[in-house]
Amino acid sequence: MIERYTRPAMGRIWGEEAKYTAWLRVELAVCEAYARRGRIPADALARVRQKSRVDVRRILEIQDRVKHEMIALLTSLEEQLGTDSRFVHIGLTANDVWDTALAVQLRDAADLLIAGQERLRAALGDLARRHKDTLIVGRTHGVGGADEGEEVGVADGEECLALLGGELPVVERALEDALPSA
Repeated sequence: MIERYTRPAMGRIWGEEAKYTAWLRVELAVCEAYARRGRIPADALARVRQKSRVDVRRILEIQDRVKHEMIALLTSLEEQLGTDSRFVHIGLTANDVWDTALAVQLRDAADLLIAGQERLRAALGDLARRHKDTLIVGRTHGVGGADEGEEVGVADGEECLALLGGELPVVERALEDALPSA
């Protein structure tokens, strides 16, 4: 992402620390599932949860040596957890963790976009209501909406309010199209 064009909240979702944190969340969720099934002792899970941290500086140092992001994260966790590290990454591939974490990040980013769209819609609605009696020149491609010799086309805030009902929920429609119906 290009920092100067990135909103801080979106940058936090896609930053380096967020990526490794998402990976760790997936690893911990798998540990919790195994603990519920008795494959990992409850006391070991508590220690893993308590001691596991994302140390981006250390992960990148290890990655320079091993040339693999997941091995770098797991090695960093091994340093933190000692023998309890044997309970992390059981039955997983790097892609299992990456794909799941990416799905979580995509969900978080979509939630952020939808919240922004809702704020935009509310702001546009407020402006349209405030200016519902204000006449504005109707335009097409930036040109006033009238041919030579005709009256100038006009629109008003009520027409803008009508658009809010049908033209802005683009993100919601896209999500409905992309997600399978229940």
